[in-house]
Amino acid sequence: MKKSLLRKRLLMLSALLLMVCGQMGAGRGGTEGAKGTDNGISYTLYSNYSYYHYWSDQSQYLGNVAVITSCSNSTMVIPESLGGCNQIVIGEEALTSNVTSLTISKSVRLLEYCAVYNADKIETLIIEDSETPLYCGGTKYTYSYGAFSFIKKLKSVYIGRNLEYEHTTSDHDFAPFRYCESSGNFDVTIGPFVTKIADYCFESCAIKSLTMMRSLPQSVLTNPISIGTDAFKNVTTSSVPCYVSWSTLNNFQNYSDYKTMFNYLLGAEPCRYEALEKLKQERRTTSYQDILSELEEGCVGYETAINNTNDVGQMQLLMTRAFAIMELLKQKRDYPSDAAASIIVDYKTKIDEATTVDGIDNLKNAGKQALKYAKELQDEKADAITALNDAKTTYPSDAAEGIVNTYTGKINAATTTDAVTTAKNEGIQALKDAKDLQDAKTAAIAELNAAKSSYPSDAADGIVSTYTGKINAATSTTDVTSKKNEGIQALQYAKVLQDAKAIAIDALNDAKKDHPSDAADEIVSTYTAKINAATSTTDVTNEKEAGIKALMDAKDLQDAKAVAIDALNEAAKTYPSDAANGIVTTYTAKINAATSTTDVTNEKEA
Repeated sequence: MKKSLLRKRLLMLSALLLMVCGQMGAGRGGTEGAKGTDNGISYTLYSNYSYYHYWSDQSQYLGNVAVITSCSNSTMVIPESLGGCNQIVIGEEALTSNVTSLTISKSVRLLEYCAVYNADKIETLIIEDSETPLYCGGTKYTYSYGAFSFIKKLKSVYIGRNLEYEHTTSDHDFAPFRYCESSGNFDVTIGPFVTKIADYCFESCAIKSLTMMRSLPQSVLTNPISIGTDAFKNVTTSSVPCYVSWSTLNNFQNYSDYKTMFNYLLGAEPCRYEALEKLKQERRTTSYQDILSELEEGCVGYETAINNTNDVGQMQLLMTRAFAIMELLKQKRDYPSDAAASIIVDYKTKIDEATTVDGIDNLKNAGKQALKYAKELQDEKADAITALNDAKTTYPSDAAEGIVNTYTGKINAATTTDAVTTAKNEGIQALKDAKDLQDAKTAAIAELNAAKSSYPSDAADGIVSTYTGKINAATSTTDVTSKKNEGIQALQYAKVLQDAKAIAIDALNDAKKDHPSDAADEIVSTYTAKINAATSTTDVTNEKEAGIKALMDAKDLQDAKAVAIDALNEAAKTYPSDAANGIVTTYTAKINAATSTTDVTNEKEA
């Protein structure tokens, strides 16, 4: 007895030394081991871990655990294990105000005191399904509060297992959500593994809606879960819609039962009952509130008709229409696309016109398929456009942007996945071809400039400029190669032509030396111009030879004139007369004016 009292006093002293968040009354025991981090979560491994709760004089022994010591991730998903340990504890003040979404895995066994105290901006809280309870340490700050009481922005809570907390027979201050300070109402979903909602759990909370996922027996008014003492104390339950799964409509045998269920579905009673069994398996991805809004939208226009008929067949037909449209709305949510809204409108019209249950079901299935296909088509288009842009990166070219824009338009205009695939493949091929063409042009222009260096000429720059333009204007690699070869050939020929002209002009000047005459310079000048103007080596040769002949003829003519004038003067001496000098002067002029040796001879003899 004395040992027990001594132990209790020592633990109380330890608790005072471990004051956290202004609280008093908790202590961690065990052997501290390795520390580590995992995706931004810092933790410490403990062996022989235990946690003492002062207020209730309770101690929990968990053995080997990983204690989370800090995490500031905005979205915090606690993994199934840390450091190889599959028992996890969230330590005191481990979470910060950065956390806006918290998922507590089934491996988490305990929240130490003030574990969530600083994470007051959490909007989404998920406590995953498990048959093992989660023990929630409280918060002591002037007054006692629950583990989640200080969250100010809570919007939705999913509780997948029973919650336990430190309490005494008369003290339940640490109830998990008691007096939750959330500034707005929040939705609560109780998972299928929860068998009891803890005493005082949601006392004085502003609950927007409550979803209970445990199946109901045949009576829709039977409570499917154990509600703890004052679990919803000071919560106005009559104004809080309660969604409960039920197994099948086949439990209802007549129009009266259908009407009762229908009115529950539309919220005519404080409790509403969800009408799709499979929703139980969709709690992670589907909001019951979304489903209900779809149900209500699907039932628009049928409510009066359903409540005004006593015919079971008509009742079933109307209900089938309502639920068919609801399923289409759910399909729209599961397979969202830009075309979904118009598909819903189209099939709602067809369903309203259908006169049999089978006809409605067939239309519903066709509509669901159309919604799924529209989503697949949209996804296919998005993937195709992504592939097109990836190909633009792989095959860059000046034309790439325009090609992507063109084929993006074709992809968006496609009405089948096959057409999308075709347009995508054509676009990728066009990008590849454009890249190949651009590379071929670059290589061809480089070869052209290399050829200009190999075959220099005065015309080379002009030739390169001309054929660069032709290469850039080419629309195929074959055209590029052809224009490149033509350009290189033109450079080669320009070099040959220029060399031939230089040789010809040299030959002309040599001939001028060999056949000097007063007309020689003019002849050389004239034929040099003709040679330079020649556009072929043949023309160059012809002009060169004509020039040399002209030089030779000029030499011969000049020599003939000199001989003729000498002969004329000799004749004047042989045949002297008073008229001789005048005759010599006259015929000397005629000889000098002669343009051929024949004319020279004729004038001399005359």
